[in-house]
Amino acid sequence: MSSVLAGLNEQQIAAVTSPDGPLLVLAGPGSGKTRVLTQRIAFLVQERRVAPWRIMAVTFTNKAAREMRSRTETLLGGELRGLTIGTFHSISAQMLRREHAAAGLPSNFVIFDSDDQQRVVKAVIKELNLNDKLYRPAAIHNHISRCKNELVTPDVYESHTYWEEVAGRIYARYQVLLRENNALDFDDLLMETALLLGKNAEVRNRYQERYLHLLVDEFQDTNIAQYDLVKLLVGPQRNLFCVADEDQCLPGETVVSTADGPRAIADLPAGAELRVAAGRGATLDTTAWEQRQRIYDGEMVRITTGRGNSLDATPNHMLFARMSDRTDLHYVYLMYKRGVGYRIGLVQSARYDGIYGIPASGLSIRGNQEKADKVWILKVCDAKPEATFWEQHFAFKYGIPTTVFHTAGRKMALDQSYVDRLFAGIDTAERAGRLMADLLISPDHPHHRPKGIAGDREFDRIAVQVRMFGDNRRTSTSPWHAHRVYLNTSDPELEEHMKRRGYNPRPGRRGTWKLGWSNLDYGAALRLAEEVSRAGDDLDVALSAFITDTQSPGGVTRKFDLHPASHLHPGMIVPVEAEGQIVDDEVTAVQWLRHSGPVYDLNVDKVHTYIANGIVVHNSIYGWRGADPRNITRLRDDFPEMRQILLERNYRSTQIILDAANEVIKHNWARTPKKLFTEHEGGPLVTVYQAYDEIEEANFVVEEIVRLRLEGRATPGECVILYRTNAQSRALEDSFVRRNLPYRLVGATRFYQRMEIKDAIAYLRVVHNPDDSLSLSRIINVPPRRIGKASEAALAQWAQQLGLSQTEALRVMAGERGELALKAGGSP
Repeated sequence: MSSVLAGLNEQQIAAVTSPDGPLLVLAGPGSGKTRVLTQRIAFLVQERRVAPWRIMAVTFTNKAAREMRSRTETLLGGELRGLTIGTFHSISAQMLRREHAAAGLPSNFVIFDSDDQQRVVKAVIKELNLNDKLYRPAAIHNHISRCKNELVTPDVYESHTYWEEVAGRIYARYQVLLRENNALDFDDLLMETALLLGKNAEVRNRYQERYLHLLVDEFQDTNIAQYDLVKLLVGPQRNLFCVADEDQCLPGETVVSTADGPRAIADLPAGAELRVAAGRGATLDTTAWEQRQRIYDGEMVRITTGRGNSLDATPNHMLFARMSDRTDLHYVYLMYKRGVGYRIGLVQSARYDGIYGIPASGLSIRGNQEKADKVWILKVCDAKPEATFWEQHFAFKYGIPTTVFHTAGRKMALDQSYVDRLFAGIDTAERAGRLMADLLISPDHPHHRPKGIAGDREFDRIAVQVRMFGDNRRTSTSPWHAHRVYLNTSDPELEEHMKRRGYNPRPGRRGTWKLGWSNLDYGAALRLAEEVSRAGDDLDVALSAFITDTQSPGGVTRKFDLHPASHLHPGMIVPVEAEGQIVDDEVTAVQWLRHSGPVYDLNVDKVHTYIANGIVVHNSIYGWRGADPRNITRLRDDFPEMRQILLERNYRSTQIILDAANEVIKHNWARTPKKLFTEHEGGPLVTVYQAYDEIEEANFVVEEIVRLRLEGRATPGECVILYRTNAQSRALEDSFVRRNLPYRLVGATRFYQRMEIKDAIAYLRVVHNPDDSLSLSRIINVPPRRIGKASEAALAQWAQQLGLSQTEALRVMAGERGELALKAGGSP
């Protein structure tokens, strides 16, 4: 066996030694996919005698590129001259430097970082006299970035709303200013390279002839521009080696609604007019859809409704559902309250409130009584004795209390101190996690959550709401209802935090404040919600939809929540198609069965719904962050001869770690099922500690380090703490200081993001590229030269009138008016 194959398992060897032609390697976490890619390079060089300069390997981070090169050189015992390994951006930058004339770029172009880009956007907004509260620089910049990732240049840009029309004008002017400064932004690197290779056959052929083999890591993270680059770089040899983790699903015989009648999803012809839900009871026909297919071997959920509709779906397929107003059912539920834990209970499905005769949800009533944050249904029963049995069954099987969270107003043998002591002494989170895993319950999709506008901050109650078809207006130009994104709470701390992030909260009702937007594109609405969530330090995102026009007794349109199919129970309401309208229907039965074979999904543009076996279903949204996992489907379409290998064995982790990871990963409802296993059995147990708040959490972590230190098992330098957001470091740092323990904070302000470093780089940029007016404006008063804002603005305006860069304008002024020139050059 070749030395480059040593230590590989059968699946990995098959991938590394695969014959020429396109290959897709689907890999699970820790299954050695990076190792496969590096050893594929080594195999090509050592065994296939491919010259290193004829190989290109592309990844997403500079660190990964360095590690890939280092590993490959270690395998082959020496430096690999000419081997191209880098990120999409770095390789594109190199190509544009080399081909600048063909791309119509100056040879000394500079690359603006995110801070530079934001400054240009702000300058354009100011120049166009626009309200920066309505057209926030961050939102505009994200919009421009998405356009470039989708290869949408200003000359082909299309708008659907007035905001998008204005954003298009900003985009066009933004590009002009970049060119005037001989600059590109990071997204330009990809877009300009893709456009160059697409239009210039001579350049394209030259690179295709040079690179016989193209290898791409993390292919599922590619966006449209990156996918086009891959396609354009692969030559007629079609030697493409991609490593990816595939996302998400209905059997092929599922019937979908079209303008021409029902069609099997597997046989749906390209260009067919698909009938989809347009919101609030309406439908529309659209050809803007794509089909996805994969092989699935696992459990299916069969949903049957009162109108006779029946649908089989993978447990993770997202559906629209809500609780019914029936009062004759009993729910066994799992309830969660932050800082306390989980409990199991039962409740009547609904009851009339006795005042207005309006049914009130039992989950809502019980959740309010308990001040709960989230509630999931475990079982729906026709009779209370059956519900009592299942309540006890789940409680004893998983060791989760049935004790209420609060004793106030209740006659109980336990007072509140004992209740608190009970929940503090039991790790209910670990037990609830096992229960959720066994029942395929998604923690992210509770059957009930409160609105979350209480005055006291209840973090789990505050959520960014995304309401599909939430806008009740509809026009001939947009025959579906727009989607709403909003945040409504009374939390003053969060309000100030969002203001500092550039948002403009407006007064709401009953002492609250709110943020809100509408968007016709549901994918764009989700991206906006994620942006708001990040700005609020990872707020929850709650998804709902107005699919039917059913009114509550109070005259309010009833909304549906989004749930995986595994969450549906008899008695729940789902939307179905009936005589051209979308109406309510009740689930009468839920069954589980086995499926082995192909499954399908349709990605419907903008509305992301379709009708399957008469039931309205949701399709997953891809590309929240610019990445487009549909590229895997495109890859299979563009390379029909592509072979596929699945890596399932895990090498990095012990079995204990792997089992824990699987329990987390299985809740990612859009993943290809993978049976992961490892070479390392056993291992230390994973410990989960649920703290009351961030201070208790930090104290626990620091005390654990102190304990390990006293026992001689570790030094502080051998301990690592990982946290999700920078805001979480404060409590940890305070605890370290109190315990007088040394610590080092990694990755706070990056070196190149420090003000003095950016100033120094700006000086170098002006020396390298005197036309870089943005860098000049940064350093024209650094160190202070008594040049005021008015003088800077006058210089910029005068330079624009003359059609000169600001540096050239300064040179002119040196001959006409010496004062400002002396100020600019007179500082030591």
